[in-house]
Amino acid sequence: MFFIKVENRLVISKTDYDMSELPEGHIEISKILYDSIGNIPCSFTEVEGEIVSFEYIERPPEPTPEPTELELLQTELESTKEAVNFLLMNLI
Repeated sequence: MFFIKVENRLVISKTDYDMSELPEGHIEISKILYDSIGNIPCSFTEVEGEIVSFEYIERPPEPTPEPTELELLQTELESTKEAVNFLLMNLI
């Protein structure tokens, strides 16, 4: 048996195991439809109450997090070490 979990008209997960009763928010689908699901979450198209296809939702890229103060200090320390080593090598 093949199932999808739907929230706010989006497929948020898929499972393929036997269930004695259908959990809330899950819909049973065919293997063909199950296999056609690419990336999740995705939207779907219904015809007469039956899901007939899935559409991938392109998400914007995650923003790159700003470096923490500790990471900035570690980078500065590494640069300082490299500069000191360069100066020492040129003094010898």
